[in-house]
Amino acid sequence: MEPDRISYSAGMKVNIGNYESADFHVSMSSDVSKGETSEEALARIAKFVDKALENKIREHVPSRFEDEGDDKW
Repeated sequence: MEPDRISYSAGMKVNIGNYESADFHVSMSSDVSKGETSEEALARIAKFVDKALENKIREHVPSRFEDEGDDKW
């Protein structure tokens, strides 16, 4: 039998000033590991995707985080 598969996507539109914005989207699919529930698998990949999204935004729009400190996310 095939293992269950979980998918998770996250995205954010970021104002980059001068009436411009940038869209960032990250998604991932993963098999549910043996002994892992679907909820645990979703939490695992959601944590990865959310961090990847944050890193991409930090890379391309560092000014988004200048005034908010490191605990924005």
